[in-house]
Amino acid sequence: MPDIWLFFAACGHPFGLLDADSRSQTERQAWNQFYDTEKERRAAEGRGVTCRGVNRATYKAEYLKWMLSGCTCGTAGA
Repeated sequence: MPDIWLFFAACGHPFGLLDADSRSQTERQAWNQFYDTEKERRAAEGRGVTCRGVNRATYKAEYLKWMLSGCTCGTAGA
């Protein structure tokens, strides 16, 4: 199980994260924890949002700077 589930906009920019725990051991469970409703989850998937599990070291080394910098294309978090 990863330490963190990262959510990426269609542009590839990470816009959200979820700490992995007993309620989010799989990617599907992470989606269900991150989005309140099935309708929201489906809409996000339709917009090209993806989810990837990573460990904390990878998050800090590769993704934290992206999370803090903000997305310039305007699609992150949409």
